[in-house]
Amino acid sequence: MKKMLFLYLLTCLTLNMSFSQLKLTSSAFVAIGGTASSGSSTIFLSAGQPTPAATASDNIFSLNGGFLNTMLDVQGPIITPLTSQEPTAGTEAQINANVSDYSGVKGAMVHYRQGGSIPFDSVSMIKSGSTYQGIIPGSGITAKGLEYYISAKDSFDNPSRNPSSGVNAKRVFTTDLVNPNAQPAGADSSGYKLISLPIDADKKSPSDVLAALGPYDNTKWRFFGYKTDTSYTEYPNTESMAPGKSFWLIVRDEGKIIHTGSGRSILTNAVFPVALHPGWNFIGDPFDFSIPLGKLSLTSGRSLDIRSFDKQWLPVTYGLNPFDGYIISNSAATADILNINPQLFPVALQKDVPAASWAVKIKARCQEAKDEDNIAAASASASDFLDAMDKPEPPVIGGYVSVYFPHPEWNGVFSKYSTDTRQEPTDGEVWNFDVKTNIPDRVYLEFEGLSSVPGKFEVWLLDNVLKTTRNLRESAKYNFSGPDQHSGRHLSLIVGTSKYTADKLAEGGTIPSSFELSQNYPNPFNPSTTIRYALPQVSRVVLKVYNVLGQEIVTLADGIQQSGYQSVEFDGTNLPSGVYYYRLSAEPQAGNHTSAAERFIDTKRLLLIK
Repeated sequence: MKKMLFLYLLTCLTLNMSFSQLKLTSSAFVAIGGTASSGSSTIFLSAGQPTPAATASDNIFSLNGGFLNTMLDVQGPIITPLTSQEPTAGTEAQINANVSDYSGVKGAMVHYRQGGSIPFDSVSMIKSGSTYQGIIPGSGITAKGLEYYISAKDSFDNPSRNPSSGVNAKRVFTTDLVNPNAQPAGADSSGYKLISLPIDADKKSPSDVLAALGPYDNTKWRFFGYKTDTSYTEYPNTESMAPGKSFWLIVRDEGKIIHTGSGRSILTNAVFPVALHPGWNFIGDPFDFSIPLGKLSLTSGRSLDIRSFDKQWLPVTYGLNPFDGYIISNSAATADILNINPQLFPVALQKDVPAASWAVKIKARCQEAKDEDNIAAASASASDFLDAMDKPEPPVIGGYVSVYFPHPEWNGVFSKYSTDTRQEPTDGEVWNFDVKTNIPDRVYLEFEGLSSVPGKFEVWLLDNVLKTTRNLRESAKYNFSGPDQHSGRHLSLIVGTSKYTADKLAEGGTIPSSFELSQNYPNPFNPSTTIRYALPQVSRVVLKVYNVLGQEIVTLADGIQQSGYQSVEFDGTNLPSGVYYYRLSAEPQAGNHTSAAERFIDTKRLLLIK
């Protein structure tokens, strides 16, 4: 109901009042005594008190007695939007509303924009009977959705708005929505992409959405969903492609484009909730516009951990994009909700996670597979147990290489972590990590950020399988042939003082008691293998490979080496299949003279099969 302010002024004195300072509307009066009117207001004398009549001139009232009864208009028109048809993308839309006011309506307008936009465009509404109509042009109706509000003014320029804050919204129908980017092509892990639909498709079956790819054929394209038990399901056993969900897709041929088919946009004036079960969840942008990280939040209030996949897992730093897919972790043992807010202004700040004092990044590569977002870090804000600074390892797909810190003893939802942040050590700390791959080829490790580690600390790598060590400050790379895909390669990053690292390396059994040449691993191999040998003391080492005719193929080592377990890689990419031999000669360097009897020589056979 429209609000009016009733003014009762009782006086026995002369009252002069300027109505240029007030907006007054008329009211019906029954009075005995003199009256005076000006504009829309009336002053009159009440009965029972004979006083001179009020006078009025030049918008000035003079009241000598009685009372003034007038109503002050303080609110704009009442706006009631009317139900209208769901608009179609590219076609003009009509917005209808009832607009009324006690003093009359001066005019009404519709202010509109597409979802994901900030400024509004406006069109005037035309009165048709008791209804006001506004026409939004087709250029403003897209699959991003329609947002609008209605404004109006009464005859005294009092404004009103519906809704009083925020916007009304309408779902927009579209016959088809096309991903502007073609699907990457490939047959290995580099060809996988997470996809989602930024629309509520009428037909959500993958066979309908992906009809342009042809009938399902796992030699041409494959489609996977993710289950809560961390396993994958392949089409046709996958879920429907509902908004807010993402799926794995790999295609063999180039130039394939994703079409959604017909469907409707999601309402943009309300938060879109995505249910999260404990563990990893595959999510997508349900809107046909980008959503910045600042508009994403968890009901639990925890910090966000969202990753995207582009040949490897990477942390999301901007937000969600339409048609792309993402994963988000829920480290709690209970369900949570991801709230996606499509109202892009204002943007909230993300909850800060304390920064690390120093960090070492471990990057792994095996053929086209990569895993480069693995961090061993130290921070005064961290604990040596599970906290917000520890991030879980994402799931694998296709041919992969994975680096992770195993922590089943934390008894969390996850047992593998890509980021392991500890308290800043006094003497030193050890980060145990595994490298796992299902590709039978050489794995390349690289360590970055060593300059951030305090200068008082040494940084060593220990291969717990081969018992080999590497001073990472001298060489920040380490290579080895692909380990067994089930057990993985177990390594340790040791950071600490000279005494601390020496003690930890000794505990790892890195100083052998005798010379030894081990059988290469794997054997047979293709195309690379690891040759391991043991030096109980500083020695001059010569390691060569020969073919069955005794011809030298390659020299793998020639020089002075420190005591310990050593290993080298032999790559047979450019060699034919067959039997080869490797021969180690090691001469201790404890004195200036070395006899032939002290020299260690051994030869072993290896087999290359392509």
